[in-house]
Amino acid sequence: MNELQKKPNLAKLAELRELLGPPPVLSTENAKAYDEIVARLIESLMPQDFLEQLLIMQLADYTWEIMRCTRHKTLAIERKFQQHREFQARRAKIAAQNRDKLRSLAQSDRKPVTEIGRMLELEDVFDGGVEDVDEILNHPPVELDHARAFEANIVYEGQLDQLQNSAVGKRNDVLEQLERYRHGLGRRARKASDEIIDVEFNDAEPKSKQVEAPLVQSIE
Repeated sequence: MNELQKKPNLAKLAELRELLGPPPVLSTENAKAYDEIVARLIESLMPQDFLEQLLIMQLADYTWEIMRCTRHKTLAIERKFQQHREFQARRAKIAAQNRDKLRSLAQSDRKPVTEIGRMLELEDVFDGGVEDVDEILNHPPVELDHARAFEANIVYEGQLDQLQNSAVGKRNDVLEQLERYRHGLGRRARKASDEIIDVEFNDAEPKSKQVEAPLVQSIE
């Protein structure tokens, strides 16, 4: 978008924002990206009146909601993966602090003392190569780690899908409303407005002046 095209779009955006209030952008989201989406929609759809501007703002809001759902699907998996990794680190820390004591008690009784003792004995086998907590936290993830996180988060992912599909439906409905308005009521309203302007303009045009007789007759 060149600067000459962008300035009027930003001016329209500022007017709409003053009327409609702040955009539906979270504090952790990019407000400039939202404004850019609105500016590009205005450039592409070229609203002809206020109602079309309102529809385009709704279109931007639902587009932003779709993008948010898509982004949070990824964030949800990553968050679950980080939670699992932090749990592993805490578990390894507890195991390191209590391993010697639990082993001595287990050897004296020839069996795990408690359920946590049994769990920690299994951890010695499972996490045998990862003794250090920092190593667990800094270990590069593999695809299986994210697959496990996705499986644990599958219900939430489905809820995000429902929200996203709802936003897609609302966005498509706005596009249909805009199309119907432009080819129906909007076109008729603009045609009527143009006709009124034409009539007023024609009535305001000065009538042709009649040729008047000279005030002083010529002397023969």
